[in-house]
Amino acid sequence: SVLHTATARKTNQERKSVQVYYGHQHQPYLSEDSIIPTRLWKDHTDSDVRDFYSVFNRKTREYIQRAGDDSDLPLKEVLELLVEIDYETGKRQRPD
Repeated sequence: SVLHTATARKTNQERKSVQVYYGHQHQPYLSEDSIIPTRLWKDHTDSDVRDFYSVFNRKTREYIQRAGDDSDLPLKEVLELLVEIDYETGKRQRPD
């Protein structure tokens, strides 16, 4: 299943968009644009939650390989790492 919402009309207030991509545990992932936080697939106390979030896309696998245990990483470093991964995979273009 994929849930994707977006606001297509002009508004006077800031609007947020929620996008949820999930699939079956034994099927390929559905999105390459997000990562799964460590607290859901590794650190969660409920094994069903860990299982549900254990289908990693390429971006999540690359992030895990580079960041390891990310619980102590400052947000700025996490964001820089994610942007670098996007550059390398072609999801973003480096500014000229």
